[in-house]
Amino acid sequence: MTADETGTELDAIAALLWAEWDPIGVNDDPDAAGEYDGYAEQVHAMLKRGADADEVARHLSWTVRVLIGLSTTDEHSLRIARKAVAIHGARAGG
Repeated sequence: MTADETGTELDAIAALLWAEWDPIGVNDDPDAAGEYDGYAEQVHAMLKRGADADEVARHLSWTVRVLIGLSTTDEHSLRIARKAVAIHGARAGG
């Protein structure tokens, strides 16, 4: 995967987290753009090392509960994780 492809994949994951994960509800505020970029980098790194949707979902749920201090549903995290895995699979060619 080239640097451009990696950037595109990371951008797609960041867009997914911004549009659909949004645990603190800021995606309607343009001044908050980039709020989840660090989390996107974590998810991207997990996928690059072979994490599956369940592992990514656990990480997203843990992030919301422990780091952010809010409640979440595991189903929501799993839905987002599956989409992130699909992004990675599409970018990796399979």
